Amino acid sequence: MPQRQPTPNDTLKSPQVLSDHRVKISIYAPKASEVTVSGDFPGGSPSMKLEKGEIGVWSVTIGPLKPDYYTYTLTVDGVRTMDPKNPVIKQGINSLENMMAVSGQETAFQDNKSVPHGEVRQVWYQSTSLDMPRRMHVYTPPGYEKSNTKYPVFYLLHGGGDDDSGWSTVGRANFILDNLLAAGKAKPMIVVMPNGSMPIRSTPGAMNPQAMTQMRTMFADELLKEVMPYVEKNYRILTGRENQAIAGLSMGGFQTLDVTLDIPVMLTPFGDTDTPKRKWFKEPDGLTMLVFFS
Repeated sequence: MPQRQPTPNDTLKSPQVLSDHRVKISIYAPKASEVTVSGDFPGGSPSMKLEKGEIGVWSVTIGPLKPDYYTYTLTVDGVRTMDPKNPVIKQGINSLENMMAVSGQETAFQDNKSVPHGEVRQVWYQSTSLDMPRRMHVYTPPGYEKSNTKYPVFYLLHGGGDDDSGWSTVGRANFILDNLLAAGKAKPMIVVMPNGSMPIRSTPGAMNPQAMTQMRTMFADELLKEVMPYVEKNYRILTGRENQAIAGLSMGGFQTLDVTLDIPVMLTPFGDTDTPKRKWFKEPDGLTMLVFFS
């Protein structure tokens, strides 16, 4: 059998974060006619074209970018593909995206630092309400396995298009909590990140209001009848309204509102004491967050 000949792909690196916070994205595709990249960075929507070099490597340099975590995907001759040189993936309910990090002081709060770390586990349970296996991610604080301590619990809900892995990948909730605990700015807690995307059928295109209402009702039932009882049975948590909180991003904000209005004596909206006020914030990226204040 003839030996495989080396190619530029063997030593190719992508993405490359440069010292001035620009990022170079590359892919080896010698037979391609067009390659583009799209993502949540400035200029990444709808897409940017890569230029082909003499050795079949397509590349583009974007930025400089503000320190943050970004997602992107490549399209080669009309076919959406992942960056084969980047193993860091963000999983959604309908797609996969690559992730890249531009480090700086602004991202220090979510960096993987040399501090005691908690654990994030993928937990599967059988949902009797939906008659199917379901998954959630659960964060336990440092030292959980070696103690008998009971902890407060925080239910953290993701936004639309994501699944239960979102908060521990692109959201980096576990590293944020590790750093806050190490700095004495938070109390140890268990964080439950359930899957808020529900299995419903809808017409193609934008989800109609009836389907959205159905999905929100289904999630409230799933959280109250399946997720919370499972957590109470399998984890050492403190019960009572003062020891249980809930918050969410975008779609998760709506779900937070649904659940807390239905069962205000069981869960405390994040930041609430007795009577919550609701306020809308428009984020720079266009997402709307629902935040509760006392």
